[in-house]
Amino acid sequence: MDLIKQTKENIKKYKLFRPKETLILGVSGGNDSVVLLDVLSKLTPLKLLVVAHLNHSLRGKDSDKDQEFVKNLAQKYSLKFETKTAKVANLSKAQKRNLEEVARNERYKFLAEIAKKYKTKKIVTAHQADDQVETVLLNYLRGTGPKGLSGMDFKSQITIDGNNFQILRPFLNIWRREIKDYQKKNNLAFREDKSNLNLEFRRNYLRIKIIPELEKQDKNFKTKIWQKSRQLKELMLSLDPEINKIYSEIKEKELPTAVSLNLFKFRLLGDNLKAEIFRKALFKIAGDLKDISQKHIMDFLETLKTGKIIVFPRQLRVLIDYDKVVLLKGSFKKFQPRTDCPLDEKIQKRELIVGRNRILESGLEIILTIAKFPDKKAFNFDFEKIKFPIFTRSVKPGDAFKMKNFKGFKKIQDLFVDLKIPQRLRYLFPIITDRNDQILGILGIRQGQEAEATKGTKRVLIIKFEGIKK
Repeated sequence: MDLIKQTKENIKKYKLFRPKETLILGVSGGNDSVVLLDVLSKLTPLKLLVVAHLNHSLRGKDSDKDQEFVKNLAQKYSLKFETKTAKVANLSKAQKRNLEEVARNERYKFLAEIAKKYKTKKIVTAHQADDQVETVLLNYLRGTGPKGLSGMDFKSQITIDGNNFQILRPFLNIWRREIKDYQKKNNLAFREDKSNLNLEFRRNYLRIKIIPELEKQDKNFKTKIWQKSRQLKELMLSLDPEINKIYSEIKEKELPTAVSLNLFKFRLLGDNLKAEIFRKALFKIAGDLKDISQKHIMDFLETLKTGKIIVFPRQLRVLIDYDKVVLLKGSFKKFQPRTDCPLDEKIQKRELIVGRNRILESGLEIILTIAKFPDKKAFNFDFEKIKFPIFTRSVKPGDAFKMKNFKGFKKIQDLFVDLKIPQRLRYLFPIITDRNDQILGILGIRQGQEAEATKGTKRVLIIKFEGIKK
């Protein structure tokens, strides 16, 4: 089929964009993206096309020549041109992340910036059928789930800095050889990227070494992989409404960098549904599931234990509380559900004075006053019986105290368990102790029997707390 006709049918069938929508074209200068530009210039008003090129600075002068080539190409078609230079190798080293991954992330970040500038959500890339086969095989080797094995789609969503964009792939069912034929027929100049021959990159190794060998065994190998990936994609799409419905029922909170799921409802699901709901939640905060393998998902499902913290790639973390699963992106300190308590911080031991004591770790002020009569809404101690100075700190292993209205000693960790206090918050409850580290009480939970005020108490030490006023 004629390439222009096939592309036009794809745009219509998959509803990629409407006639009056601005499109950001990712153009590397390679054969596929040059052909994409030429084809779309014949299908769409030129004023709606924006050529965008990111110089990755990976090939020295060759990268600069690519940039200049694409700039001249945009001028040839009388199209708007946007470009940027990124030191991808330096970023990869600084972030200690895979070079290909960093290059991809920087490219999409750049394309999203340009899309925002032109007030559009539509980003068009030149991914084609061979790319799809390579992606599916790579995902298989990584141990991905069903969505990874279904590969790319003609239209998919990507979230960058909290903003959603659509990635459009009008060439996804068109083979590399067909695009090459079009390029030759129309005598289109393009740039060769020598790094595509570097066998150290797994994708290149698959394309150059593995796939040709498999095609010797079965000449229809690539077609079969593409068709199976499409069937799986359509199956996953048909399940999406049900998965979305279940997700909305289980989801408690959703923020750009955090998602909270109801643990009790989550546990009622079968493992396959659990995996899909979990992937969806991860996708919400990560923007994609690159580097999240099936093993990561299975490890999570096998360790649904209260108090467990699981670390995933790309600063993704999962915290399992008594009643919820909390998924976070970034360090715990960036997510503050105290609503803004740092999750990995403890109260540093400090002496308390009469008056106001700021406990920044918990976002509290502990207030000590001396009075003649007790305060029913606070802890009340006999001033004469307390062994001063008194301190506040976080709970420590083995901490126990004589609780008010309780016989014998009670372990504080057991009390936390009884009260179903989330693991992540336990260190933020101020423990009040005397000079001998004898526990007087846990603010917000229970007062101890030690030095408790009685009817005969002449001076009452009142201890209460309130949130720090900003």
